Amino acid sequence: MARRPPAKPTPPAKPARRPHVGPHQGGTPSRIHDVELRVAFLNAIRAGSFKAVAARNVRVPKRTIDGWLQRGRQSVAALYDAWDQLEAGAEGVQLPEPDQPYHDFWLDFDEADTTAEHRALGQTQEHIRGGRINGHRLPPSEQMLRWFMERRWPDRWAARADATLKITGDPDAPLTVRTERVDLWTPGERLAAVIEARAEAGDKHARAIMAAGAIDTTATDG
Repeated sequence: MARRPPAKPTPPAKPARRPHVGPHQGGTPSRIHDVELRVAFLNAIRAGSFKAVAARNVRVPKRTIDGWLQRGRQSVAALYDAWDQLEAGAEGVQLPEPDQPYHDFWLDFDEADTTAEHRALGQTQEHIRGGRINGHRLPPSEQMLRWFMERRWPDRWAARADATLKITGDPDAPLTVRTERVDLWTPGERLAAVIEARAEAGDKHARAIMAAGAIDTTATDG
């Protein structure tokens, strides 16, 4: 989640909502000044929706939402850059005024997106341990554990693979490239990885298996 910029000694008053006074230069006022619209969009993101779905929920094109976020991200980046220069001892640097409401919209979006990710991660861990989700008791899931490990620590737990390059077709024509992914993990190695992870998590049965050395990493499907 993005760090919040430091408080300024005399921060300018932040308008809660820009009054809609009719057309202005460049067209009608942007809908980002609609506080209820922003809250509805952010609530959808916080619930886990994709940006496109959340945008449809408030009837705003996704490209418009992306434009708002880009403008807010640029405002936040400019403030961080100026603050880093001041911390480094630079002279004559002034903190820029935040480009509101885009500035806060990006910070709020980042916070809502992080909240959704943390909640999903917590539910994943509950599924791995066999905890309760929405009032239902789930059995421990080794499949979910393997899925999580492969994505969280791909260098250590993802399926090892080699990529082969095959070139076919007329040598004078554009190349047609096809890659093939070859899984080099044996079933025994995968089982050992899962048991090792469960042992590290405190599973007494997995620890007993590890202590007994009863894992055959050379086992195959045959």
